[in-house]
Parts: sequence; structure tokens; C-alpha cells
Amino acid sequence: MLKYAALALMIAGSLASCKTHEDLGTVEPDEIDATIIMTAKGAHNGRLLIRMNGTDSVTIHWGDGTQGETFALTTSEYFDLFWHTYPDPSVVYTIKITGNNITRLSVPGGLQSGYINGTLMSLDVSRCIELILLECTNSQLTSLDVSNNILLENLHCYGNQLTNLDLRNHTELTTLSCGSNQLTSLDLSNNEKLTYLICQANRLSRLDVSNNTELTYLWCSRNLLTDLDLSKNTKIYQLECPNNQLKGLNIKECTDLLYLYCNNNSLTSLDVSQNIALKVLSCQDNQLMGLDLSQNTELACLNCSNNQLTDLDVRLHTDLDELFCSNNQLTNLDISQNTALGALNCSNNQLTNLDVSQNTELAHLFCAYNQLTVLDVSKNTALTRLNCRNNQLSVVDVSKNEKLFVLNIQANNLSTEALNSLFEMLPSGSGGYHDLHIGNNPGTDDCNKSIAENKGWIFFD
Repeated sequence: MLKYAALALMIAGSLASCKTHEDLGTVEPDEIDATIIMTAKGAHNGRLLIRMNGTDSVTIHWGDGTQGETFALTTSEYFDLFWHTYPDPSVVYTIKITGNNITRLSVPGGLQSGYINGTLMSLDVSRCIELILLECTNSQLTSLDVSNNILLENLHCYGNQLTNLDLRNHTELTTLSCGSNQLTSLDLSNNEKLTYLICQANRLSRLDVSNNTELTYLWCSRNLLTDLDLSKNTKIYQLECPNNQLKGLNIKECTDLLYLYCNNNSLTSLDVSQNIALKVLSCQDNQLMGLDLSQNTELACLNCSNNQLTDLDVRLHTDLDELFCSNNQLTNLDISQNTALGALNCSNNQLTNLDVSQNTELAHLFCAYNQLTVLDVSKNTALTRLNCRNNQLSVVDVSKNEKLFVLNIQANNLSTEALNSLFEMLPSGSGGYHDLHIGNNPGTDDCNKSIAENKGWIFFD
């Protein structure tokens, strides 16, 4: 995810600084005055990658009896890459790196742009005080002491087994990614320059970011948070806090907020009246009984499914491209002003009428499990998927929908004649799969399926 990691692996010409060490050499000394000490296992093929930058040279002692080798580091925006292949990938080796002015260190575990790297078991950077970037991700670290690395600006340690992370001395820190660990607390009170925070998939029951006024991005999903106050974070533009236990969310001061993901919580209300720049709102799977979007006219994507909404007014949202409002209690839905709408899911409501005549860009329409008796899609020539099952339709006319390739009309009131007429209207299914679902209609058993099958449509019932 780091730009450094992505850029490093894109440069084929980096082979000049990529070293694979397989030749056995002299046994290195037991006592080495190391700047960095780590224990690690190679990947399934024994390979381990270490990435660094700096202004001096380093010597890497790989810990398997091969001779230590010295390399000159660069200050390029790309990492200098150093490979080693171990004879036994199941053995934990101790790697020692000596050198001054190492400013960036990266040992990413797991899959990295097409290759699998080895796994860190422990890491000691206490003597590498010049570090401004440290990446030690997707490994098996149970502890990480960076108390001496007070110049750190970027720390990425996600995907480990950390239960504690002390960052109280790191006043220069701007980026922190510590997700997928076992943290129960996170003190960020002294990290006033922090702009980018990822702490998802931990065990945090509280997250105080009141001192992090420069914060622009926060991802704290899959924790145990019950309340989140962002009243001091006026610069935040993206907030991802789904899959918590939130009952309160204060974003009134987040006037620059563009993307809000607060789904799968316990919210009974959500005030977005001050978030006038909002482009994406994902608040599904809460307990919302109302949602006022009158000030959010820039919305392009709205997902408010699985709530308790009885009313939803989107008439002011002319840029809306995706609307998902299924599993609510809506009896009416006016989308006549949403002419840019490309996808609509309003299934599992109480709609008796749905006018999509103005939605000429609509490609995906899901309106199943309502009470519709009529559905006119003649203006929706871009339609590719239509699911209107479990309504009360006696006629479905798709003669204008030549791009259609998925159609579900199960459990309506379609007679044998209505189904045969529908089959005649279907576009040709040649050149790709075309799915048709017609079960539980009055005419299902006696209709002539061969009409549709001869056009390349496949029945799934």
C-alpha cells in the first residue's frame, strides 16, 4: 500500500542493487556490533527481502554462515533491495545489519507484488536512531520497541501480534498503520502531526484523536468502539469506522469529509448536515430511523440499506450514481431527479410504485420483494441486470433492453402467455452468459422455455 513499496517493485532496473546470496562463505563472527538485529524465516523458497535507504554503506550478516556483504545505500525515492536465499526456510535465522545513517527500513511479510517474502519473528532497531520510515508488516512480531526512533515519520507494522505500541515520543509521526494486531489501547496524544491513521482490526474500545488535528484519513473498523468524537479533526476527508459498536458519531466539524463509511454499527441517528462536501455515504446495517440528506447535494454513492427508514428524499442529489436502500420500510421512492443513476437497489421495502423513466443511465435495477404491480423499463436502454422477483407483476416488457443479460422475475403473477411473450422480447444471448430466473409464476410449468434457450439464455430455477 505504501508508495515506496509499490515503486520499488516496479523498477526492473533495480537489479543492480538487488542481491541474491546463495554462495557459502566464511563463518561470520559471533559478536557483531549491529545497528539492526532481526530474526526471520525465509519464504517457502527460502527467500528474504530487506529494503533500505540511507546515506552510508551497510554490511548485512545473513546469519546462515555466509560471509557478510557490504553495500552502498542511496537516498533514492526507490528502496535499495537486498535478497538472500536460505538453505532451510523452516529455520529462524538471526540477521545483523551494521552501518550508519539508515533512514528507511522495510521488511514486508507475505505477498508482495507477485512474490512471497519471508517472515519477521523479532526486530531490534533501538540503535538505528536515524530511521524516518519503518515497515515490518504481515509477520509474527509480538513486540516492537521504537522508543529510541523518535525521528520516525512513517510506521507500518500492521498484520502482526502486537499487544502494545508506545508512540508517546514520536512527535514527527505523520503516518501510522498498525491494523490487524491485538492492541487494546493506543495513545496518540503526542502525535500532533499525524495525518494518516490505520488501526483497524484490533481490540480498541476507545480511540482519542482530539490532539491529532492534522488528521486527514482514519480507518478504525473492526474494533470495539462505542463512541467516536471527531470534533477536533476538521481536516479529515475520509473516515472508515464500520464494524464497531458505535452508538455515537460526532462529525459535525468535519466539513471537508468526502467519504464516510460507518456501516455495521448501532447508530440510531446520524447527523451529516455539516458535511456538505460528502461524496460517498455508507451507513447500512445500523438502526437509523431517519436520514436527512438535504445538505449533501454532492453525493455520488449512498448505501443506507438494512436500517429502519420510512422515508428517503434524494431529489436534490442529481449526481447520484449508486443508490442502495434495500431492507427498510420505504413506501415511496422518488428518483425522477437522479438522472445519472447507474445502479439502484430498493429491494425489501413496501413500494407499490417505482418510476424509473428518467433514469436512462440505469444499468443495474434490483427492486425485488416489494408490492409492484407495474414496472416500465422501456426508457432504461442501458439496463444489463434486472431483479424484480417477488412482486405482483403480470407483465414484464423488456423489448427495449437490448443489453440485458441477467433477468430475475420469480414469484410474480406472470401467466404462460406473459412468459412466452417475454421470451420473444429477450435480446440474443450469443457472445456471453445470459441468466433467466422465472420460478414460482403461474405460467412457469407450461411456458415454452425453448424460445429463450434458442436465444442463448440459461434458466436457473
